[in-house]
Amino acid sequence: MACSIVSSSALKSVAKVNGLDFKETLTGFKWISKIPNLIFGYEEALGYCIDPEHVADKDGISAALLLSNIARREAAQGRTLWDLLADLGAKYGYYATGQISIRVKDIAIIAKAMSVIRTNPPKELAGQSVVFTDLALGTPDLLPTDGLRFDLANGGRVIIRPSGTEPKLKCYLETVADSDAVAKELLLTLTQSCRELLADFN
Repeated sequence: MACSIVSSSALKSVAKVNGLDFKETLTGFKWISKIPNLIFGYEEALGYCIDPEHVADKDGISAALLLSNIARREAAQGRTLWDLLADLGAKYGYYATGQISIRVKDIAIIAKAMSVIRTNPPKELAGQSVVFTDLALGTPDLLPTDGLRFDLANGGRVIIRPSGTEPKLKCYLETVADSDAVAKELLLTLTQSCRELLADFN
């Protein structure tokens, strides 16, 4: 199983609980589709690869067909997809994700923001201590890319990177908790904290 660094890490939890290999890739399906023995991959921008043997890329048609079959199976038991989603949350954790996008007229602002935050990264976000990773240095599993990653003590995560297609600075946020309500509440707090961090560049 695989997903990009800006996609929800819920898939990592699914893989771990079920004893499956998991890989995190750079942004873009060109990286996800290269994972050996891939059985499922997805990208934050709503791309799913559920049959890599036949379509080694995001494929909305096969994903929609699979979801329809799952919905039919649940309906036969008097259940909905919402019921299934609640089951998954109880088993793997409730994840909430969000995004902050700052569009700029001068792309030099993006480079400045990345440089300032990279040079002096916050030690806390939303009241949580963080582990900072400069993705430009690469990791044992990832090639270097212009991104800043903050892993929060409570399991949350923030990734800041320039958009690859638009003059935008993008901030991807994720929280995880034992309930959907708490995950969403944590996301609101984290979003506010990140807006404050990026305020000088907006």
